Amino acid sequence: MSLNMPARTPHSNNRSAPYPPAGSRTFNPVTPQNREGSFGSSFDDYSTSPSFGSANTSLQSQSSFEDPTQSFNNQSFGQEQSAYLVTKLVSRENLDDERRRRAHEFHIANKDMKLTASYAQGLAIDQKLDLMLQRLTMQSDEVAAVRVLVNAAWALTPAQKSLMQDLLEHFLIKATTSYKNIIRNAEVMSKYHLENYSTEDIIKRTINIYLVKTLVAVKSKYRKKLFKLVNAHVPLDSLSLLLVNQFHMTPRPSPIGNNILATVALHRRVAGPLAPKKNAKGADTGFWDKLDEEMLKLVKANGDDRKDARWLEWETNIIATDREKFTDDNSISTDEEPEPEADADDAM
Repeated sequence: MSLNMPARTPHSNNRSAPYPPAGSRTFNPVTPQNREGSFGSSFDDYSTSPSFGSANTSLQSQSSFEDPTQSFNNQSFGQEQSAYLVTKLVSRENLDDERRRRAHEFHIANKDMKLTASYAQGLAIDQKLDLMLQRLTMQSDEVAAVRVLVNAAWALTPAQKSLMQDLLEHFLIKATTSYKNIIRNAEVMSKYHLENYSTEDIIKRTINIYLVKTLVAVKSKYRKKLFKLVNAHVPLDSLSLLLVNQFHMTPRPSPIGNNILATVALHRRVAGPLAPKKNAKGADTGFWDKLDEEMLKLVKANGDDRKDARWLEWETNIIATDREKFTDDNSISTDEEPEPEADADDAM
């Protein structure tokens, strides 16, 4: 019996093995030249991938030296990197050498030591603040004591008192729109002529007290002089000259202008019905109240500017009326009278 076997497929005698023989295998280390095709490069690619490894590995790869506070919270930073960040912090704060050293010591200390050091530092600051407060309190007491001495020592000189009295008298004879702001006007003048008036309260108070007290006497003096001249029926030019010479500050106007002539004519018109009356000593004559009422009416009609055309027309009219009424030149005494006592209305 014979078996029919298939014909064998011919093969070449130069066969190639699928793998090299065990003895002929070689190990090629990874070098810069063959890195691209090595397993090492594949592992490197994975290790540098954001999705490779744990979350800490990803945070490490994305950490930045520009944010020192995050760096302190990252436990994986090495000692050298931490020291570098501390150095950056102290440099940014411009600390001196001693404080730089203390910052580095604090950084490497354990948590308990850091907490104790922080608390001790707070106590030291609290102690320094208490000491500063004690010193400030002592200095404040010293300044207050000095101020009391200065206040007690400061007073108007006789020359200053005389000047302020002259100033108050001047405001009674000059043209104005109100006699209620004489004190304020005098204080404004004092500000420009007295050193430290604007900065020292004691000077302001002393001057104000003197002006208020003196104005009462000055108004009484002016009113009584005016009443005497009104009863004498002195012509306007003579009446104005007498009042200007006694109450106007130097330099005195010559000739006397219409603004003062009109002011004196108004004073006489208000004083005319009141001057002949016999009042009890110290009683209110009503002169200054009546004058304030007249001034208020005039301001309503003519405005606040004495150079306004309406005021100028009023001056011309009242001067003409007064000159027509008082024409006789009566002889009157110009002797200085004793300082009068103030009446009730002079304090208004």
